[in-house]
Amino acid sequence: MTDLNTRVANMISRVRLKEINTDGDQQTTILDGVAGEVIGGNHKVAHLQQFGFTSTPPAGSEGLMLCLGGNRDQSIVIGLESPGDKPTGVPGGGTKMYDNGGQYFEMHGGESTIKVGKLTIIADSVVVESGSIDLGGEGGHAVARKDVDYVEIDTGSSSGKWPIKSGSDTVRSL
Repeated sequence: MTDLNTRVANMISRVRLKEINTDGDQQTTILDGVAGEVIGGNHKVAHLQQFGFTSTPPAGSEGLMLCLGGNRDQSIVIGLESPGDKPTGVPGGGTKMYDNGGQYFEMHGGESTIKVGKLTIIADSVVVESGSIDLGGEGGHAVARKDVDYVEIDTGSSSGKWPIKSGSDTVRSL
């Protein structure tokens, strides 16, 4: 094979992730290529990602290595995906972000679902605009609002309909 043929053949290769380093400005990888070739021993291969999104694929993930001019020392890897972890059944037009622990964020058809073990939100304040909010599952008990809702006492010296005058200082509703 001529040098030109070799360089063209090396431009795009299917690879499997062996190791990944997330410490620098870009993730760098060591990859397994076809026929047991190890790529990135001395010159680590950069893993390019979209701006504003990062993930660390597990070892064994599969992707494509692109080599500028067919030159292996000017290569990048894209599209690393772990076939055993990828969810199935996402409908056309849908999006699902997932990890290898079964957690996910899914959007499709005007609905979104978040499934996590624990969710932490760090914010100066949180505003939720919704016609209905169910805490703990659908069909829960109503939440009373201070100075808007009333409690009705049927007997005794305090009988009557009384406005709720105290409540949570941190959970509020309109």
